[in-house]
Amino acid sequence: MKLVIMNDIYIRPTAPINRKDDYVEAQFRKLRQMIDYSNSLGARMLIGGDLLDKPTVPYWLLNRLIAELRRHDREIYVIPGNHCLRGHSLECIDEGTLRTLSESGTINLLTDTSYRLLG
Repeated sequence: MKLVIMNDIYIRPTAPINRKDDYVEAQFRKLRQMIDYSNSLGARMLIGGDLLDKPTVPYWLLNRLIAELRRHDREIYVIPGNHCLRGHSLECIDEGTLRTLSESGTINLLTDTSYRLLG
């Protein structure tokens, strides 16, 4: 199985204070590069934590993220990172954007009981 691994993407709706570019566009350009690379290999993707900077994102950003991730030809697996979890707790996984991405069929959310999906 081919697998492209990336992590610490920290998708967010606003730029950090020192960024002067169109930060949202820069984030999606980098994500698009990884998706295109993974597609060219016929590989699955694993995002090993912190796809998001906060547990929830605005709807406009969620919609854009869904559209971008759906460009990927194969499965996308996501391990929740501490930034993606309210209170940094896996018990709160249902309260955030990762659950929405999972329920929409955009990602396969990996928790401590679901790692066997990669085998």
